[in-house]
Order: sequence, then C-alpha cells, then structure tokens
Amino acid sequence: FFWTSMFARSLCRSTFRVSQASALRYERAAPLIPQYQQQRNATSLKELKNRMNTIKTIQKITSSMNKLATSRLKAARERNEDLAQPFLEINMAFLKGNGMEEIVVGDEVPKTKPKELVIVVSTDRGMCGATNSGIIRNVKSLLLANRGESEYYLAIAGSKAASGLKRDFIKYYHTNVQELGKKKLSFVDVEPLITVLSEVTDYDRLRIVANQWESVVASRIVHRLLPNPKNMIDEMKESYYGYEYDNTEEAELFQNLQEHLTACIIYGCIIENQAVELAARMNSMDNATNNAGDMHNNLSLLYNRTRQAGITTELSEIIAGAASVQEQD
Repeated sequence: FFWTSMFARSLCRSTFRVSQASALRYERAAPLIPQYQQQRNATSLKELKNRMNTIKTIQKITSSMNKLATSRLKAARERNEDLAQPFLEINMAFLKGNGMEEIVVGDEVPKTKPKELVIVVSTDRGMCGATNSGIIRNVKSLLLANRGESEYYLAIAGSKAASGLKRDFIKYYHTNVQELGKKKLSFVDVEPLITVLSEVTDYDRLRIVANQWESVVASRIVHRLLPNPKNMIDEMKESYYGYEYDNTEEAELFQNLQEHLTACIIYGCIIENQAVELAARMNSMDNATNNAGDMHNNLSLLYNRTRQAGITTELSEIIAGAASVQEQD
C-alpha cells in the first residue's frame, strides 16, 4: 500500500508539470470564445405546480379587483352624470368660443401659446389600462413638439402622471397634488390646484388635460382651454359688453371669475376621470383574469402530460426489468 500511494503521488506531480508546461506553451494562443447554446431541459413537476399556484393566486387577486371596480363604478357613473357633466357643460358653454375652447385630441398635436399653465389630471393608482399612459404620451408630445417655442408650468393631479413626466420635464414642475380620490371628492379638495393661479401669473393661457367619458369601454383625451384673467377683458369683451360692475375692479372680477370657472372645470374633470379609471380597471382586470385562467389551463395540461410521461417511463423500466429477470431464469 505504501509503494502504491507513493507511485500515485509521483504520477499526479508529473501530470501537473505536464499541464503547467502545456499552459505556458500555449499561453499566447487565441482565447477560446464560448459557444452558448440553448438548453432545453424538461420542467420538473414541482416547478410546474409552483407556477400553477402562483397564477391561481394572481387570478384570485385580479378577480377581486374586477369585482371591486365593478361595484364602485355604478356610484362613479352617477356622480359623473349628476355632478361632472353639469359642471363641465355649463361652465364650458358659458363663454365657449370667446377665449374658452374644448379640443378633442386626435393624432395631431394641439397648438400652444408662448406661455401656458398646464393642469394634468391623472390617477394615483395603476392597473387601469391606458388611462394614465394616454395622458402621459399626449402631454409629452405636446411639450416636445413646442420645445423651444413655448414655456410651460405643470400642475399635476395624481402620482402616475407626475412619475411619468418627471424624468424629462422636471424643470416645468410647479405643483403635484395626490390622493384626491382616496375619499369622496368635494369641491374644497381642488383648492391646491386653484392656488396655482395666484402663484403663477405670467402665462397666456390655461390648459387642462384630462380623460373624457364616452362609454364603459371607451374614453378620449380632451384639452380644455381658458384664458389668463389679464386677457379675459380683451378676449371676452364682446360677451361682457353692456354689463356694469358695482364697486368692483375689472381685474379682480375676472380673477375671481377665472378661479371659479377653473375650480368647476377641474372638479368635473377629476370626477369624470374617476369614472374612466374604474371602467378601465374593470375591463383590464377582467382581461387579466381570463388570461390567468388560460395560462393555468395550459400549465395544467402540461403538468398532466409530464406526470403521465414520468409514470409511463417508470412502468416501461419495471416491465423491462421483469422481462430480463424472466429471461435469466
């Protein structure tokens, strides 16, 4: 045993020297580039079972969110019909065409003025389809198309639009108001957005960008334009021709009027946006629930096939072993 161990040690040392010499000899050779190939391994039953359980859990969550959005949508639609539409239609029609406009956004980019105060209405929560992404894309295209020609001030309602525009347009930020839809919205809750009108005075026009309700499965983006109180006298003088104002300066009167109109329009936009959000969440969560069900069915079929293949393999091995034992006997 002693001589055998000594012979093994000497053999290992000689092998190491040969390999070291070979490495020194070919150290200047071109490096080998590894060739990566796709590895297709059979999925184990445990991994499939874990994925099926995960997808089943996701399906339960999306189904619960769908039911919750469906139950809240009815009240949101009633508030939209009873509060939002009267606030928007009456106040926008009050002086429509005389400095106040409503533009339904299509593929074209709306024209801007040299200085604009832009109020963006979005949501604080996601999983509601293109409700927020459509608003973000539209505002981005507006700001990029007029970069260098116009100056903007951004006041944003909701955290989703704030986070989506923060990277490229942080220099335009002025105000970000969040959690407006956490509780039942009241007219007083829009006050932080109205105070922007008194803090920012050097602008030519106010632009409110929000979603407009069309149906449970459709919505569109609308720009509502209001003039600066300083320009109201010139742009709306025909509508106010012949009126007399008692003990009130025109500048203060139009400032109060624009603040009231803006508050009414923002209040209506936020209520309408809540209805759009819930409808989009209901549809998206319904689609997610159906997709999770399809994935679970496909994985269940794969799981059963894999399990049956394993059983068949084991039975084949047992039968082959029994047949070989019988042949030996």
